Amino acid sequence: MMVRGLMLEVGLARNIIFYFSGTGNSLKCALAISERLADSKLVNMGPQYTCHPDECYDRVGFVFPCYMGGLPHRVREFIATLDASILKDAYIYTVITSGGPGWLYGYLPAAVNDLLAAHDAQLSYYALLQAFSSYVVYYDMSPKVEEKNLLLEEQLAVVLDDVAEGCTRRVGRGFGLLKVMDRSGQSLAEWDREFVVNNNCISCGQCQRICPVANIQMAGGQPSWLHHCEQCLSCLQWCPKRAIDFDNKTQTRGRYHNPDISATHMISLLHDKPC
Repeated sequence: MMVRGLMLEVGLARNIIFYFSGTGNSLKCALAISERLADSKLVNMGPQYTCHPDECYDRVGFVFPCYMGGLPHRVREFIATLDASILKDAYIYTVITSGGPGWLYGYLPAAVNDLLAAHDAQLSYYALLQAFSSYVVYYDMSPKVEEKNLLLEEQLAVVLDDVAEGCTRRVGRGFGLLKVMDRSGQSLAEWDREFVVNNNCISCGQCQRICPVANIQMAGGQPSWLHHCEQCLSCLQWCPKRAIDFDNKTQTRGRYHNPDISATHMISLLHDKPC
């Protein structure tokens, strides 16, 4: 149920947007929200974030993708360990991107609410947005990049209005056709053992810098994975020389990252320490 009319003083509000992104779709959404709201702080949910005990905000947003039918492990960990004082009396919302339509993943907002409940908080609003599906380990990349990103833009326009106006959407227990496939409780940490590096590698280190969970270090001029992987595939998708593959599955498949997001922007935001 959507309720409109809870208008917040956008110009006076203090807002923080926590985001997690591998190929840039969720970052695009977080940036758009940040630009729409005044006085916004954009913070990656990576390990570099440090909370000040006196922080408080009028709006708190969580923007991230669906992985393996569920919440990324890092997102679960981040929300579970977040200082509850940040959430006090805040308008809390989540925007979740996925490769399929939102009705497939209707249970995800309830999963976020369960994490927030431990902080005596709850979502005021949620949105499930369909973005370009990019898990190249399972399938080749669709040629319909422009069409899929236009769809994301259209959905995002509604969300921007809703969040700016402080609209509310009640979170139920949630249902989704793919709930039975939710693998978010399964550790993907050591799936990174399947990454391989070919002779195209130029030792640029972009894979290390763009990994949102600091799971890569350069060793002997080549990437080495540290086994706390999220399977976001940012290393594979953003490699400028297509030097990284997953096992023997991706060598002939396409690559994708959001066309409105650059690697430079991804990396600069990822390694910024705003607190």
